Amino acid sequence: MSVSSNSNPEASARLDSAFQRALAKFKTDSLTEKEGDEFQWGTLDELKASIEKIQDEQVSKNKNRNLNRVKAFLEGMQQYEEIVKVFLNTCNYLAFVWGPMKFLLQVTSNFVNAFDALLDMYNEIGEQLGLLGKYQSLFCEKPHMMNVLEMIYVDILEFHAKALSYFRQKLWKQLFRHTWKNFRTRFNDTIQNFKRHKSLIESQATLAQFEEICSIRKQQAEQLTFQREEAVKRRAQAVRAWLAAESMTVHQDHFSALRHEYPGSGEWILKKNRVRQWLDVGSAAGPLLWLTGIPGAGKTFLASTLIEELQKRTGVHVLFFYCKYETVGRNSFMDIARSLLQQCCLGDERLQEYIEAKSSGEDTLRKSQAKELLDVAIRRKNRAFIIIDGIDECKKEEKVEIVSWLRGIVAGDCGASDSDEEEDVENEGEETAVRGLIVGQEDNDSWRLLRDLPVVKIEPGDNEADILRFCRDGESKIKARFETGSLDVAETVAKYAAGMFLFARLVMSNLRTQISQYRFEQEMKWVTEGTVVDKITEKLELAYGRIITRVITEAEEAEREGALQLLGIMVSAQRDLAWHEIQGLLAVDLASRLIDVKRHMSVDSKDLCGSLVEVRSGQTVTLVHTSAEHYLVKRGIVNVGRQHVNMARICLGYLSMAPFDPALTTNEIYDLLKAGHYAFAFYALAHWLDHLEKAAESLQHAKKPEDLQMEPLLEEIEHFLENNYQSPIETSAEEKSQVGRFEPFEVFGESGHMESLTQARHTWLEFTGRDEPAELLPPPPPPSRASEDSTDRGSSNAQWSVAAISMMDLKLGEIVTPTKAATDFDSAATSTVVQKLLLVSAASIYWRDTSVRIITTFRAIPATSPSRFLF
Repeated sequence: MSVSSNSNPEASARLDSAFQRALAKFKTDSLTEKEGDEFQWGTLDELKASIEKIQDEQVSKNKNRNLNRVKAFLEGMQQYEEIVKVFLNTCNYLAFVWGPMKFLLQVTSNFVNAFDALLDMYNEIGEQLGLLGKYQSLFCEKPHMMNVLEMIYVDILEFHAKALSYFRQKLWKQLFRHTWKNFRTRFNDTIQNFKRHKSLIESQATLAQFEEICSIRKQQAEQLTFQREEAVKRRAQAVRAWLAAESMTVHQDHFSALRHEYPGSGEWILKKNRVRQWLDVGSAAGPLLWLTGIPGAGKTFLASTLIEELQKRTGVHVLFFYCKYETVGRNSFMDIARSLLQQCCLGDERLQEYIEAKSSGEDTLRKSQAKELLDVAIRRKNRAFIIIDGIDECKKEEKVEIVSWLRGIVAGDCGASDSDEEEDVENEGEETAVRGLIVGQEDNDSWRLLRDLPVVKIEPGDNEADILRFCRDGESKIKARFETGSLDVAETVAKYAAGMFLFARLVMSNLRTQISQYRFEQEMKWVTEGTVVDKITEKLELAYGRIITRVITEAEEAEREGALQLLGIMVSAQRDLAWHEIQGLLAVDLASRLIDVKRHMSVDSKDLCGSLVEVRSGQTVTLVHTSAEHYLVKRGIVNVGRQHVNMARICLGYLSMAPFDPALTTNEIYDLLKAGHYAFAFYALAHWLDHLEKAAESLQHAKKPEDLQMEPLLEEIEHFLENNYQSPIETSAEEKSQVGRFEPFEVFGESGHMESLTQARHTWLEFTGRDEPAELLPPPPPPSRASEDSTDRGSSNAQWSVAAISMMDLKLGEIVTPTKAATDFDSAATSTVVQKLLLVSAASIYWRDTSVRIITTFRAIPATSPSRFLF
């Protein structure tokens, strides 16, 4: 039946307006300006010619993919175009169907799986459009049915918007071949809509039926959106858990806060010629730069300044890492790799999907896998700056690995590829511009590795103004307490600091905390007379010595013991501890086998240890600088071996106490939570083995074993085995080879449990992924094969540090991922942490069951309850 365009002008006008809105949205949200200009001239004839050309090329290569699968779509859209012409007197709207389709077929034609997936979807959509022509009169007789024409157009544009977004992204081929099973799910809702359109047309729905179906469609769309958002959250949580990366944000935030306190500090680094050239990706300067300087010159602060500057720039992706000496999660290449991958994942859902697919069947991230993932992740960025601070804090072998990788990624050759793929997966489009900055002291290892790079060396005059500004700020507090006369305290300290920011910081803090005018004058005299030394390290040691004199040598006995106790904890701790965790440790009374909160310190860490420590966000307490740790150990103020012995004893004793008794009821656990008895739980669970192994190593190398005071630890080990050992199981050859690590503990041999504890150690390492320091540990499947990078294992250790911090931040519910593997527990209350605890040890170390219930109980506490802050 012939239908005049004027039969219902009002309905036609509404339809035209709807098409205009849909097209405008498509152009704005989904097309570049260039694509908009090109697609507006698209025609069906050009599309057919392009399809014919693709088919000829495939036939010539004997790779024909049956392009007849687009026939139904083309025929259906031809019928659709004829109907639209009648009502709108134009066919311009369809140009934005033919143009994108031509582009998509051309882009995917050389990649079989993607091409097939696209053809199949066009075929399926075409099957729903095939009979449009016979219903042409329906749209005139029932004006409400003209809305179906709009819905078809909207869904075609939506389909192409999704496809364009995917196939336009960088490295889509690499991502597709690992995520193709999920690719189709992106389009399911759109394709389902075409089936609904067909049903509406064939049933010649009444207005009431049409409105009902539209309502159902809206509800289903909302539900699908919710499900998709939940899937994205779940995937992000799973990837974060598998990567198990130490977050760098908290450290960057700390330095940003300092910059806010001292505006302008560090900005001089941006004016250095080599730095300016490095920041400009268009310059001919080399892409790698080495920033170095004396200890305590403020290198880390300057690194954070550069990071902040780059974060302000559009189109730049900044990846950064702060290394820290002998700190789990912050001193190896794998630690850096995990963190950089996690940073790349932020806001990149498709990269998260890719990493999730690559992690399938892998209990831990392997080194070769990390390099491959980093290559893909970084190459997805147009411009990437990588800043590694504190490389001198890492061991030699890690430095070599880090520098080698960074050189490769900057040069565009990471040494990892997907050679198993037959098809060409080379990156198309603009290459990624990658620049790297290495920050650290010029030690022998670093010099050999980096001597060929352009260097920016911090000279004493560079940061002189910053140091003086800092000292001026502190001077006002000093003058409020002491008579300074004509003496310019700030200028004096800044002068003798000689470019060493840390020295000025230590001295100003020490001056401010003196208790009399006499002591203040004596300290100022020391600054001008006692700090004239040749070596920078000696100057720092002298500053540390003055602080030690005040907080230990001259302190009252109780304060001295408290300071030594805190310093020992911080030197031996495997990660930075929050104050509530330290208090939880101090509350462990091994003599009474109780948690006694009366043992908590009633004074602040700064009051006890002065400027040797600093308190960061989240009430995390840490030593002021790595050099402080070296000084404390070198001077014998802290005996590291003895401290590890003590920490191992406390961890094992704590985990064998009543709060971890599997017989506890939920109400009892709740009461213990409120009382703060689990404040030390996550650290002890994660690091008991670290301290036990380090205690064993210390005993092996000790010149005077008696100085380690091993007897209390041996007693605790016996108690631990009595409570946690059940029955021996077969020990593998690999596990037997580890027995030697525990031979210094003769009690193991005497009790007959050496192999059992060794096996527990091996199983703990295997199932907690001990080269996985970080947030929440993922639920691993049983290992299906030996790791090809077995040398990586044990390079660092599993930890639940961020899990505990997240609880304090009331974010546990957001970062915990339910897992189907924990069949014995309600899935809603099961987390990656819980699952790890379920798999603690083949030797039946029973903390796991209680830990599950502790976490579950904690999650039941209302977020607004003050009780949550006691954990």
